[in-house]
Amino acid sequence: MGDLIRLPFNPLTYDAGGAPYLDFYMHKLKKEHRIPLDTVAEQAIRRQQPYVADRWPSGSPWLFPGLFGNASGTRHYAYATVVRRIDVWVDQCKVLDEYGQPVRITPHQFRHTLGTRMINEGVAQHVVQRLYGHESAEMTTVYARLTDQTLRQAFDEWSSKRVNIHGHVVLYDPGDEATWIKERLARAKQTLPDGYCGRPLQQACPHPNALA
Repeated sequence: MGDLIRLPFNPLTYDAGGAPYLDFYMHKLKKEHRIPLDTVAEQAIRRQQPYVADRWPSGSPWLFPGLFGNASGTRHYAYATVVRRIDVWVDQCKVLDEYGQPVRITPHQFRHTLGTRMINEGVAQHVVQRLYGHESAEMTTVYARLTDQTLRQAFDEWSSKRVNIHGHVVLYDPGDEATWIKERLARAKQTLPDGYCGRPLQQACPHPNALA
């Protein structure tokens, strides 16, 4: 949010194909950054620009100038104002937790939610890392909290493609939760040089965790 309220009046750039991008300075990491935008975000920026031009005819360096005590337009929107307005919005929407208590939402939670949703919807972690401008994969790992549904879907897809030593497809019941749990345990206990053993976990095997 700190980067958002400091966006310059015109933060948009376009590639050779006319696709929009947002150029801005990441203050936390102290570097310039560029991310792709969809048309909804692009249009929102284009609507904001004439509003700023009308209210501050002499011009403002910011896309979001402070609304009060800012006749010159030289100050950007205040972070505390964003927090207050989100609090009011959440209160008006009557957002409650599972116990019926009011929920407090911080601006940074939107970033965490987006990152987690993108990974759960199949966006590769290294793509999210670049989108968020993280210097290392460890910074992005905080968003890699896959839901049970996502894990199960990936497992089902993987399992449907397994074959045994005779080349026959190994079948299992995707709706059997016990099979799912057993498989996760087997992966941890019976790893092999070229993959994972498909024998039932209860059977003895002389080759678990073999190195050669």
